[in-house]
Formats: sequence, structure tokens, C-alpha cells
Amino acid sequence: MHVLSSRTPSRRDPLGVASPVALVALVAFVALAPGCIRFVAAPDDDGTSDAATDVAADADSGADAGADAGADDGDVVRIDVAIPDASTSEDIPVDAPVVIDWPRRDLLRWPTPRSCVEDPACEAPLVIAHRGLHEAVPENSLAAIRAAAAQRLDMVEVDVRETADDVLVLMHDGDVDRTTDGTGDVSGFTYEELSELQLLGGDASSPEASKVPRFAEALRLAAELGIGVYVDVKTNRTDLIAAAILGGNYWDTALVRDDLEPVEDVVARAPGVWTLVPVTTLEEAEHARDAIGGAFVEIALPAPAPELTSSLVAAGFRVQQDVIATGDLPYIATGATSGWAAFVDAGVFALQSDTPVALRDWLATRGE
Repeated sequence: MHVLSSRTPSRRDPLGVASPVALVALVAFVALAPGCIRFVAAPDDDGTSDAATDVAADADSGADAGADAGADDGDVVRIDVAIPDASTSEDIPVDAPVVIDWPRRDLLRWPTPRSCVEDPACEAPLVIAHRGLHEAVPENSLAAIRAAAAQRLDMVEVDVRETADDVLVLMHDGDVDRTTDGTGDVSGFTYEELSELQLLGGDASSPEASKVPRFAEALRLAAELGIGVYVDVKTNRTDLIAAAILGGNYWDTALVRDDLEPVEDVVARAPGVWTLVPVTTLEEAEHARDAIGGAFVEIALPAPAPELTSSLVAAGFRVQQDVIATGDLPYIATGATSGWAAFVDAGVFALQSDTPVALRDWLATRGE
């Protein structure tokens, strides 16, 4: 979203801030979110800039410099500020307005995706990176989580299975054949054996990009980076799922997605856990809400369902849906965004995508 200053910046008021109260609010935002702010001085007529202050920092100060190498200006709040000549006391107008690119979600009011979903006042759709942001790194890897966080995406989706010695790990398939240099069922490996495998396509020198991660590691990293985790449960060990969330107090990080019965078991073991249940009717959604108290549901259909979505929203539900088949694929093939628009216009609030950065950028063009 681009917010243009209503005033012309001047020497006394270089940001064009209308009141001291507004300036205090801006300073407070800078203080509270130093990893999201970049000030850039406007160039002089000769194309140079007398002053420029870049205070952008990675959301995780301990992250490798390369983790943000591909980040663009969408990763930060960008404030272009004209710095006038300090040698004169006159107000010096500038041609360019102050432009502020705010995050789509107000991070002060809704610091986590969960806080946004559970507050009807939060209207910014959430973007979920399917299996992490895995364009340049392996899916379901810690590197894919870090890459998504570097792009300031709202959430990552991960798939969780258990090993032979009851360690939860990230792996979509039931076997390791497609994604590693090994063969065999995930449940047939101990974690130590699984840790000897290499993720295909990952940098062997980087454990985050080359090793099968434990679920606990993924939750810890996501919490540190401030990104939510959509947990696609592919194990019947709900006791382990609940224990992992309880172990790190990941109430605002982990979203547990499964059918109603296993989700009920997780809720019984970890009351207050954030949940997502797949439904295909309003009646199923209402039954789930009565059972577990959650009002966040997934429409388990591959295409937009405007009537169902409308009825769910009217009944007080927030709706998540995968947009891969009829949203991402047309975009990849032709650049068309009408598929995404059909989901958003129907009322889907959280969108899981294989092209999450492009989807995020498209949402920004709509002012969402």
C-alpha cells in the first residue's frame, strides 16, 4: 500500500507529518520495528544525495547475509525523505511526495497471523507459502522457511511425519525417494539415520538447505523469524504434535491442520491451540466450531466456491483455501491473475500458494 503525505516536506517538517502526534507515532513504529524500516534521501538535481540513512535490518539479526540477498523493497517499510539544505531557514519544497510502503498487515496491531485471523477488524489477506518458499531451496527445509520469512510472507505450510523412533520431521511424501538421496519410508528410519540423507537440490554446505529438519527445529526457527507455520499433519501421533507445541509455547506460531477427530485430540492435549479443519459444507464447519471452538476453516476444494465461502463468512468463519490448481497454474502459464481474484472476491482470507511472492505482490496492487 502506498501512502502519500498530505503535506509538502520542508526543512522544519521533512516528513510532511501533519502533527507532533503523528511524528511520535512514526518514531514509535521505527523503534518497535527496526527490522522493517528503510529511510532513503531523495536525490539532488545532480542525481546525488547529500544524506541517506539506511536502517533496514533482517528480521532475524543472526541470519546469514545471503538469506536476504533476493529480498526487494517489498521486504521493508520504505520511506523516501527529501533532505533539504540545512544552510537556510526557509521552507524548501520538493517535487516528490513522501511515499511510505507499509506492510499489508499492521504489525503493531496484529503482530502474528493468528491475531489477524481472530480479529474481524484485520482485513489484509494472508499469504501461505506451500511447503515453504522453495524456488531456490528444497521444499520443507529450514532454508525454505527462512526464505519465506525474508520475503515477509505471513506463513509457511509444512508437512509433518514421524520417524521410527518417534521424532517428528518435515516431509511431504510417505517415503524419502523424491526429495532426498535415499529410499524408503520415513517411518522406517530412525531420526539419526534420516539425518544422514541429503535433500536434493540443497547446498550440501548448509544444514538448513540439505538436512531433513525436525518439526521442533522448524517451529523454533519460525518463531524466531516471526512467521506462522501451517502444520499439515500427516501422522496419527497427535500426542507428539501437541507436545511439540506445548514444549515451546508455540500458540501463536503453529496452526494445526487435520480432520476434525485428530484435531479434537490435539485440542484436548493442548487447549487453546490454533486449529484449521477442512470442510466442504457450512454444516461441517458449524459442527467443527461446536466441537473445538475454532472459527478458522479450510474449504477442501480445488476451485473457488463463492456460495459456500459467502455462507461461511456470514456465519462468522475465516476461510482458507489452496489456490494452486486454479490460481497459481494459470498465472504460471499465462500471467493471468483472474484465478487468484476469484478466490479473494469470493471471500477467502488465507491463500496457500506455490507462487506466494507473486501472489503477495498482486494483492498489493489491489490495496490488500
